[in-house]
Amino acid sequence: MLRHSLGRMSGEILEVLAAPFDCEWATYWHADRRAGALRAAISWTKREVHPLELEKHTSGRQLSLSEGVAGQVWRARHPVWTTDLVRDMCLPRSLDATAAGFRGGLWFTVQSENTVFGVIELLGTAVGPGTRASLIAVEQGGLDLGTVIAHFSLHE
Repeated sequence: MLRHSLGRMSGEILEVLAAPFDCEWATYWHADRRAGALRAAISWTKREVHPLELEKHTSGRQLSLSEGVAGQVWRARHPVWTTDLVRDMCLPRSLDATAAGFRGGLWFTVQSENTVFGVIELLGTAVGPGTRASLIAVEQGGLDLGTVIAHFSLHE
């Protein structure tokens, strides 16, 4: 299988995914199916933003299927878009994100038809409300990315 699916994904890819949503923070949460947990594999942030506490509470963090938005998205396999991080993110990360100036976020699975490889988390200072069409587009993007990963996994 591709080394931890996207576990080697570079910050540049996260930056590309964050750009259309005006997000300044991104994390790829790798799905470890054996452990039943998501693990923060890679994070990216804009150079101007210094969310030190958020970095501290993300690095090495593990989330269960029922923990945080990333866990909920992993379980449901549907994206979540919020403009209220305090209400929707788990502690202490919600407070860290708010202290760093982030107000909204978007989470979506990277999945193939059969496998969830992980969850992408995007946070930003000016994230507006998502529309049904934008959620569908994000969900499709995660499926497309997951399909590419599954294809390359078969050929390793």
